[in-house]
Amino acid sequence: VVSIVTWSGVCVSPLRKQSQHKASKVRLVRLRNPWGQVEWNGPWSDKDSNPTVLLRPSSKEWVSLSKGEKDQLQHQSAEDGEFWMSFEDFKKNYTKIEICNLTPDALEDDKIHKWTVSVNEGRWVRGCSAGGCRNYPDTFWTNPQFRLCLLEEDDDSEDNEVACSFVVSLMQKNRRKERKLGANLFTIGFAIYEVPKEMHGNKQHMQKDFFLFNSSKARCKSYINLREVTQRFRLSPGEYVIIPSTYEPHQEGEFILRVFSEKRNTSE
Repeated sequence: VVSIVTWSGVCVSPLRKQSQHKASKVRLVRLRNPWGQVEWNGPWSDKDSNPTVLLRPSSKEWVSLSKGEKDQLQHQSAEDGEFWMSFEDFKKNYTKIEICNLTPDALEDDKIHKWTVSVNEGRWVRGCSAGGCRNYPDTFWTNPQFRLCLLEEDDDSEDNEVACSFVVSLMQKNRRKERKLGANLFTIGFAIYEVPKEMHGNKQHMQKDFFLFNSSKARCKSYINLREVTQRFRLSPGEYVIIPSTYEPHQEGEFILRVFSEKRNTSE
């Protein structure tokens, strides 16, 4: 009997290893049922799928491995919601994967993961700086604008491309507290425009004509009514302007705009 339960969420562990099994390499993936207890009971499961086998705590695949191999994979036979599957079984049983993009400040404070972060606070004010998205060209330019200077390219650029990796996070402030007063989360997002070389170092607010005749270099995939919208980008070194906005104009609220980068870059 090979079974798997449909859960509201199953976490794919970042640990993926290859195990030597019967003179051939088997790709394994470690998963965790956040609700605990219920686990996969097919090949590579913690328990033998044969109900007549009572004395063997693990599946025959795990039994065939040496202690050293099991230690290397940090395998534990316990009813803790964590289990292993072959990558082939994983593909057969799951049709959709959602990846949660942890912002770099959630990483351990280690030199390998040392990122720089710029934090900017702002607000959308009706009649002043609540311009809405690009669909409203008459007011879009009035939104708050933040300059981003990408100074150093990545060390491990893909395909010899000179580019800088960074993460932009736009978070609404105080909306949860204001729910008690009937306020809902705004639909928010952002766009990134390249600043012309002749305007580098000029902190002047970009005017309406600039956005009418220039398209964005990058933007969030969609505007959405979440507390925080986060996305990762790779752009060439240079100067850019980030425009955070609500989807509709004239919506007042406060926000925090954070930019994370692996290399030395500035945002203000």
